[in-house]
Amino acid sequence: MNERLDATGFTRQVHREFLEKLPFGDRRDFEEAARGFIAPLKDGPVLKEDGDWVFDPHRLDFIGEDVESPDTVNPSLWRQGQLCASGGLFKVTDGIWQLRGFDIANMTLIEGKTGLIVVDPLTARESASAALAFARKHLGDKPVSGIVFTHSHADHFGGALGIAAGYFRGWVDRVVSIIIDCLLSIPALVLAIMVASLSLADGRVRVAMMPGMAHAMELSSATNARPSSPAVAITRSIRYAARDR
Repeated sequence: MNERLDATGFTRQVHREFLEKLPFGDRRDFEEAARGFIAPLKDGPVLKEDGDWVFDPHRLDFIGEDVESPDTVNPSLWRQGQLCASGGLFKVTDGIWQLRGFDIANMTLIEGKTGLIVVDPLTARESASAALAFARKHLGDKPVSGIVFTHSHADHFGGALGIAAGYFRGWVDRVVSIIIDCLLSIPALVLAIMVASLSLADGRVRVAMMPGMAHAMELSSATNARPSSPAVAITRSIRYAARDR
């Protein structure tokens, strides 16, 4: 059934209670989400070489930062959507940047000793490649020296081949792509194959994996991460990835 229904009286009441209970007038979240902004997303979707659609962040433009939530949507969820709709390139701190809106996840870049360390290269090779190209346009044509996978969710590693393009020997790229396309329903196995395959590259990209971390730690200009075991793990992996040979 495609007919859109209005919110029930119960739903309206619950949403009104949220509006009264939570401080929606506090706009600090929006200020923090915009902190470090460098450049907005380009117009149009991310596409495959054959023109097929991959991802279009502009489909969320209807939310708008100042648009009130409709009766059918929880106000807190609507506000979260508004915060997530802010995409582009952001500076987190010196030597750390984040790319938002190219995919359903964020991709973080860390400046290492020998190049950029990519943390969680998105879901698809096309979106990861587009994000990296966008970053290089504003940060300079820096090489990739490391890739860090924080966990085995597909949106945090599926685009690795878009980052490592040009680092593989020719046949490896094609074989790995076929395997991944066949096994995307088993993320952990695909990630294991990805890590093993990246090791077959010419040695210019180091790979680090922290299994089981999930979303325990994420790099964001809107979050102050406290020291914790995941933080220590990711720091050690970044040092490994960035280490000079």
